[in-house]
Amino acid sequence: ASDADPIVPSRAGADAIRKRILGARVRELGEVGHAALLENGVDLAAILREEGLTAEHPPPVVPTPRDFVAEWSPPCAERQAEARESLTYLRRLASPKFFSTAPSGMRLPGLVAVPDG
Repeated sequence: ASDADPIVPSRAGADAIRKRILGARVRELGEVGHAALLENGVDLAAILREEGLTAEHPPPVVPTPRDFVAEWSPPCAERQAEARESLTYLRRLASPKFFSTAPSGMRLPGLVAVPDG
């Protein structure tokens, strides 16, 4: 990237590209113009060595983004049972308890006294 490039807004463009490419880095090349690799003072081989992008130092492996929705599969019956069991205490603590009131005014557990229709 360079601010001396009259054709392409290099620094702004480089930052925009870096944000869109996972694992990308920006290397500023000082006061060089549009054809940076043709100007004196820019040593591409040295830059690649410094960035660790030579055969001796391959680029870092960037993890590929995962699609967790597409990869999802339902848990097996054993895992479902484990999850259900682990929530027993929480269900007892937070689950609602239903009562209904009989015509006599007596409260009854459950919904047995709710009139039909």
